[in-house]
Amino acid sequence: MHALLHAYSGAMGVLSRGAMVFCSACLALVVALTGWMVFGRYVLNDPPSWAENSILILVLFVSAMGAGIGIRERLHLRVLLVIDSVSARARRLIEVAANALLLVFGVIMVHGGWTAAAQVWAFPDALLPISRGTYYVPMVLTGILITLFEIEILLELAVGQERDAGKGEA
Repeated sequence: MHALLHAYSGAMGVLSRGAMVFCSACLALVVALTGWMVFGRYVLNDPPSWAENSILILVLFVSAMGAGIGIRERLHLRVLLVIDSVSARARRLIEVAANALLLVFGVIMVHGGWTAAAQVWAFPDALLPISRGTYYVPMVLTGILITLFEIEILLELAVGQERDAGKGEA
């Protein structure tokens, strides 16, 4: 079980770092496109019509996928007052239950995002040469990240191997 967890954690580390690089690139594009939009509006007096929707999609990717990465890195909101005031056995039970609920939430995000994207995929965006379904892709990817990262966390809890908050590597 430890060897499986080690291999899975390694793969999740690569996935997490890849998602961080992707989010960083999206954020850099947001800054560049925002600069271009401001330049077009105030200097050229002709703002690019496509920039705002492009920025919106990029922000959706950064914020949604960033939330998924935050799950693995243990940077999400935790109510430590409750956890610190109970016994070790109750603490373990609360952690397993909370992470199992997050796993279910991730699966629901995948299903809901996929369904929403499928319903509007045939409709083009008004300003960009993409489908309206593209706006739901970050939700699907985030659900996948949350699901995979929660499986890792639950495996760690099952074998008694825990990481500190903010420590992405097992």
